[in-house]
Amino acid sequence: MNNCEEFQKLISVCLDEPLTTEQQNKLDVHIAQCADCRTFQESAINLRGLIRSLPFQSMAQPLRRPSPWWRRKIALPFPAVAAGILLLAASWLIHLSPTQFERVESDAESFLVFEQIDIIKLEPVSAVKLANGN
Repeated sequence: MNNCEEFQKLISVCLDEPLTTEQQNKLDVHIAQCADCRTFQESAINLRGLIRSLPFQSMAQPLRRPSPWWRRKIALPFPAVAAGILLLAASWLIHLSPTQFERVESDAESFLVFEQIDIIKLEPVSAVKLANGN
């Protein structure tokens, strides 16, 4: 490991906690001789000062683990819920039983066909009866 790297680690440590007198003496001698480590120490001291000058912001609520998706509350507007229920009901009715709808439709068609035939058959007779006054 490079000698400067060891001293830069010592510089980082001395910003957070005091060094032993032996470590502090070695660091002071090295910083007096090495311009790179002197620049590193000045930058580290300036950075620490900038960080300490930032305003303290406390958190309103402590950090906690997010709840699983199945336990979360869902807020939906009432019209959206009502529209969804109506769509589900309509799709259920459409897919309920196609054969029942076909049977009802065919019964209605046959009823109309029979009524039309009866009307056609009865119409001339009823016109004659009306003309005769019977």
